[in-house]
Amino acid sequence: MLVGARWLGDRDDQAGTAGPASSTPAPAAENPPALEPTPAAEPTERPSAAPLPPIPGTTVETVAASWRKRWDSPPKAFARGYDTTAAMPGTGLRTRYGVLKSPSGDGTAVATLFCMVVEGKVTVDDRFLKAVVDACLAPALRTGERATLLTWLAEQDYSDDVYAQLPLTRFDARVVAVRGSFSVHLESKGRTGPDGAPATGAGSAG
Repeated sequence: MLVGARWLGDRDDQAGTAGPASSTPAPAAENPPALEPTPAAEPTERPSAAPLPPIPGTTVETVAASWRKRWDSPPKAFARGYDTTAAMPGTGLRTRYGVLKSPSGDGTAVATLFCMVVEGKVTVDDRFLKAVVDACLAPALRTGERATLLTWLAEQDYSDDVYAQLPLTRFDARVVAVRGSFSVHLESKGRTGPDGAPATGAGSAG
């Protein structure tokens, strides 16, 4: 028993001379490096058994050609469309913009178009919203749609988190503004069924 007591005493002495082990933070507790903000919505089709049908009257190449004239950084092509990050004209904010093809038909039509600001906290005002519509959305819009979208976007209360959707004849518009992030999508209405025909609720060509 004396040996055991001496052994425990030695362990206590060693712990005391080593100092508090918790004073040095473990690597896992260190603050991670700052990461680029994750966009509120990814430029991919939402999970479904069927792909998005086309937005009538809008082609991917027409949209991309218009972007080339307006953005300093031309859109970058990939298999499903275009996806690029650059400074948005009119604001200079680092923005991810792109357009995805619908696999239906001849594969040239737009399924969804997006614009996501990835640079810090965004101050949403009339000037910013006009830049988003003119620089990013305008190539896919018809007469009257620009004014409707701009008015709708300006009506949202950006002092709080915003998740809003506006159904239009050819597509649905969706805006998400959370904790200073901002994204807007134009998405085709409905989905194609197994035979390639528009699902219930799909937009007409009108």
